[in-house]
Amino acid sequence: LVKVNKKLPFFELPIFTDFEIFNEENLINETNYFLFCGSAGYFDTIKFIIDSFTASLLNSKLVLIINGNKNQIERVLSYINDFSTKKDIICKSNLTYRNLVGYYKNSKALLIPLNPGVKDAARFPHKIAEYCASRRPIISSNHGEVKKFFKHKKNALLVNNHKIKELNNLMKYVEDNPVIADEIGLESYSLGYEKFNYEKYGIKII
Repeated sequence: LVKVNKKLPFFELPIFTDFEIFNEENLINETNYFLFCGSAGYFDTIKFIIDSFTASLLNSKLVLIINGNKNQIERVLSYINDFSTKKDIICKSNLTYRNLVGYYKNSKALLIPLNPGVKDAARFPHKIAEYCASRRPIISSNHGEVKKFFKHKKNALLVNNHKIKELNNLMKYVEDNPVIADEIGLESYSLGYEKFNYEKYGIKII
């Protein structure tokens, strides 16, 4: 349409969420974990995260908050059972949204690596807006839409080559540099509040 009529108004709406919800009292006491939240149908992504987490010894747990049908979830659980470190990998489902937010806010870092290729280059997960609102460092990929907004070690930690060792090293970096990780989390919040806060878009859309 833009090629046909260059005067046509065009508005690009990114991911967004309600940042005020993330200011509510935290209901979760658990700490010392990395977290991924998403559909169990993204098995390749979950497998990449698990393989990276178990590639070398980390002093944290991995929490996977997943949803999906029975077969999808059982596939993830079956894969976890193959690891001697499975006691350090925790799967949760069907949380209330307030509890989910609590898990976000208490994490060491929030994981959302993107797979290389056209499909994920065109995808901008809504979850990233929620991750920003949580004020925790995000570990993602220097790929697609993410690359347009985030800068490595400024407001996120970004994998360049989608390698297991690379993601594992970024988890280690968070463990070894908690102060810097907190600063990165605050920078991601600042970015998200300006770019992914739904309240910023009402007047612009009108």
